[in-house]
Amino acid sequence: MKRAFNFENLANLVKGYVIIENLTKELRAKMENEYKDIYSNAFIHLMFIKHVDGISQMELCEFTGTNKSTMVRNVKELLDNEYVIKQTSPRANENELYLTEKGKQVVEEIEKWVFDKEKELDPESKNKEYISQLLIKILNDYIVK
Repeated sequence: MKRAFNFENLANLVKGYVIIENLTKELRAKMENEYKDIYSNAFIHLMFIKHVDGISQMELCEFTGTNKSTMVRNVKELLDNEYVIKQTSPRANENELYLTEKGKQVVEEIEKWVFDKEKELDPESKNKEYISQLLIKILNDYIVK
């Protein structure tokens, strides 16, 4: 018999953490099953590469909380398996990352999975705009400094 839990008294950030951890676990499993040639956490890096035009490896480290040496290995894997390309940036002496067609296909599938999950969690999309604005505020206030 499944045990009942009382989540009402948990702080909202803790509730959010539990939700994100469980969804991330599910998405990692999907990545491991469908994309054997890349690491299971690649989805977050690919999403940032798509949505932050010309993102550098350092920016990717900062936004995703990935340490530098892990990021170097991860980007090498994405490059070797032709999910991304590197281009020299006109700003400073950085390399910018861009998705290849193969990478774009993976991101499309990830975004569809995410959209389906959001629809499952809020079928009528009543709270989508509010939640989106709240998350953007949190990102701007606490993450992007």
